[in-house]
This record gives sequence, structure tokens and C-alpha cells, in this order.
Amino acid sequence: MKTQLSAKSLEQEGARDGEGVSSAVLGAGTCDLSGTPKVGQAEVSTTRPGAATYRLLTYNVPRCVGLDRRHAPDRIARVIEQFDPHLVALQEVESRNPRTGHVDQAQVISDILQTEFHYHPARLRGAATFGNAIFSRLPMRMIRSAILPGLPRLPVQSRGALWVSIALEDVNLQIINTHLGLLSRERVLQADSLVGDEWLSHPECRRQPRILCGDFNATAASRVYRLFMESLRDVQRENGDIPESTWPSFFPILRYDHVFVDPRIRVCRVRVPRTPLTALASDHLPLVLDFQILKEPPVDVPGGGPPSSWPSTRVRSSGGPR
Repeated sequence: MKTQLSAKSLEQEGARDGEGVSSAVLGAGTCDLSGTPKVGQAEVSTTRPGAATYRLLTYNVPRCVGLDRRHAPDRIARVIEQFDPHLVALQEVESRNPRTGHVDQAQVISDILQTEFHYHPARLRGAATFGNAIFSRLPMRMIRSAILPGLPRLPVQSRGALWVSIALEDVNLQIINTHLGLLSRERVLQADSLVGDEWLSHPECRRQPRILCGDFNATAASRVYRLFMESLRDVQRENGDIPESTWPSFFPILRYDHVFVDPRIRVCRVRVPRTPLTALASDHLPLVLDFQILKEPPVDVPGGGPPSSWPSTRVRSSGGPR
């Protein structure tokens, strides 16, 4: 894969989008592929000269079992291959479970995509595991993986997060992939942990561009969403258009899957692809982001200015629900 997406490849994808692929294409902050925003954008001077455009895909793939009840990690890989991403964040990846043939799904997908990957099992049952994975065609280093806070008195499934550092240009992009719980109270606990000093507010994370992505089981009306939005930006709201829902894939009416970015990320393009394949392969639709790294945040974005002046991501000290 080329590190920098070509203008021709994006034009071809645009043509494909017009041939039976329904997707959201958000245009604010649209980048040309030489690294300079198109004429009329206010932040022209903030993009690195010759900056590359990168692509991230986040996708909940429940055990790689589609709506046809067929276990097919190769089909998930085929969905991903259509968009040729540099970086992939998957949730609900299973390994060595008898119900899915003892297959190491992350390894199968990595072999097909020809990437390296890191996997964090949020749940263990004997040799079987279930959790989150990040795949990369770029140099990647795992920083942290851990179980997020839960509700110990209730029989709820444990949830986790995976944080990696990606070497891009002269910066290290920080990506955190997560899957939050089903109950509102546990999601607040988990979100409060993620904005805290062990994750987004950790010095190693704060000093570099940051992306938080995954399945949050929370819509834009939720307390969890508002907590993340106090210091990050929702990529689907970059141009004021109505964001596209991601669940259920066959008739999406809710937006549980999100990508949040900090001011050092320029959002070039966002899509929620709807095709016969994406409608079948999972009960969620993938969310695809094209982005660039800014040399400094634009002054008209909340949190702009030098890194030392940015507001702390952690805005509450208590881990309890409010």
C-alpha cells in the first residue's frame, strides 16, 4: 500500500460510491493530496508541506459472524480491503473459541491484509478470548491495553481498550480503540477512565495527535459522547451535515460507532459505506476516515494553540456516574 493516497484513487472511489454504494462523504476540511487544503479553507498554513493523507477504518465485527450466521473472517477482510486503509480498528474479535472453530480471527485478517496487529482480549474463557484489535501497515508500537472499569455487582461483560502509537512523518499518532458496555452507568465509568491520566490525558498521549475510536454503544445525545466532545471532535460533524448511522447494518438508525480526533488532525473525508457486502458481513457498518496531521492546530478550533495551552482531556476527578 502507498503511504499517501493518490488523487486518482480517491476519484475512482468517488465513482464507485456513485455506483451503488451509499455513503456519507463529509467535505469540511477537504484536503488535496499534496497536503494543502483546497482554496477557501482558512487553515491553509497549518498543514505540513507535502503532508500525506492517511486512512483509518473502525468496524465492529461480532465474532466475524454475519447476518447470514456464517463465520467468515475472510469476508471481514474483504470488506476492509475494499477501502485500502492504512489503519484498522476492530471490535468484537474472537480467538480460539469452539463456537467459531478455534480460529484466531485477528491472525487470519492480518494475514490477508498483510499487516501487523495488536490484540487485547477483554474477556477470557479458558483458551478462548474476545476483544479489540488494531491492524497497521505503518510502524506500530503498543503502549497500553487494559480492562476498563465495570459494575462488579452486576453480571455484565468486561470491556477493554487498546492504545497504540503509529509512526507518521515526524510525529507519533496515538490511537485508542475501545468497545464500551451496554449499560449507561458502566459506560460513564469507562468513558471517565478513558479521558483520565492512564489514557487520553497521559503525557505520552497528550503530546501527540490523538484518535479515539470504536463502538461506544452511545449516541450523540449521551453523557458519554458529551464527555469526549469536551476536548475532542467528532469527525462526522466536521461540516455540519447530518451524520450517518452505523447500526443495524441492514437498516441503520443509530450511531454507536464514532471516531474522535484532537485539533492536530485534519479531517479530509468521512464515509459510512453501505453495500450488499457491508450489510451482510456484520450488524454494524464500517466508518472510514481520511485525515492529515497538522503541524499546529488551527486557531479557530477549540483547543487550538500550542500544546501547552490545550485544555486537559480529563475534566472530572471522580470515576463515578453523574
